[in-house]
Amino acid sequence: MALIWGPPGTGKTQTLVEIIRQLVRNDKRVLVCGASNLAVDNILARLSVPHPNYSDPIPLTRVGHPARVLSGLTRHALDAQSAQSDTSALLDDIKGDLAALEGQLRGGSGKNRIRGSERKKMWEEVRELRKEFRKRQGGVVSEVVSKAKVVLATTHGCV
Repeated sequence: MALIWGPPGTGKTQTLVEIIRQLVRNDKRVLVCGASNLAVDNILARLSVPHPNYSDPIPLTRVGHPARVLSGLTRHALDAQSAQSDTSALLDDIKGDLAALEGQLRGGSGKNRIRGSERKKMWEEVRELRKEFRKRQGGVVSEVVSKAKVVLATTHGCV
């Protein structure tokens, strides 16, 4: 943990970015927390630009609500990286199955409505699909975060 203090324009952010680059270069993983989304995105923007002295780009993941991330940096957001994951297609399938089942259960009236043991069986299937969805979604998030060398979040978002 480090604290860098100084008046505006004295190079605090640039110093942090260089410290992070050096840690990553020495095969360390770094969690970067900032007080605001703008502060975190400022560091993310500087880290995402290739540095002439370092050959490989740093694997970055920005944790937080996608609407709060600056538009040019959304490719680094956890949601965007999760959506590009191999497992995301399976999650979409599970989500589609869930929507279809819930639509059947909530829709229909009168004679078309599903009743009795069949209805109970369908709700159990919905619960199992939700459980499977949460489990697989957690796996996707873990996979994305484990690939990142630098994870960035606000102090509130990293909790």
